[in-house]
Amino acid sequence: NRFLDDLIIAAATGNSIAVDAADATSNVAIGSAQQIAAGSVGLTFEKVLQTSRIMNEGDVPQGDRYFAVSPQGIEDLLQETEVTSSDFNQRMAPKTGTLQGPYMGCTWIMTTRLAVASLTRTCIAWHRDGLGLAIGLEIEIDIARRKDLNNAWQVHALVSAGATRVEEARVVQVDITEVSPRTEKGGNHT
Repeated sequence: NRFLDDLIIAAATGNSIAVDAADATSNVAIGSAQQIAAGSVGLTFEKVLQTSRIMNEGDVPQGDRYFAVSPQGIEDLLQETEVTSSDFNQRMAPKTGTLQGPYMGCTWIMTTRLAVASLTRTCIAWHRDGLGLAIGLEIEIDIARRKDLNNAWQVHALVSAGATRVEEARVVQVDITEVSPRTEKGGNHT
């Protein structure tokens, strides 16, 4: 399933392929209106609000919204008063140390599989119908003993799948800045 997760994550922020009436294809990058820059900060309440606004302005349905974020992003968000204070929110996130159930209209998914370049992590918010996954061939696994290799076991797995953005307005890329724990503590600890 991690293979499928990686396909979906790559499709969310990578190039989609558009096909016109003449069957000509072209690459379509995620639009700048669907991106929130890191701005040298982690995941903030303001970025979550901006994500919600972008989806609302794109007429994205309220249900079935998801937000994939790194553990550092969750930690950053849990330091925001608007998230943790019962004056703003009834979820009581500090008791669980994470966001459980819907928050700001999204189901939150913590993952370490999101792309990171330098100190910028790419998080993704999407509606269920905004990303498509096609599985052409379900996973097939073959395990056999190779007599020609001193009876070593060989495992062969085969799957055919692909993913793409289906509707641009239903996917938002949210970049956050993450500080490496090694850098934060003042040096390389090996």
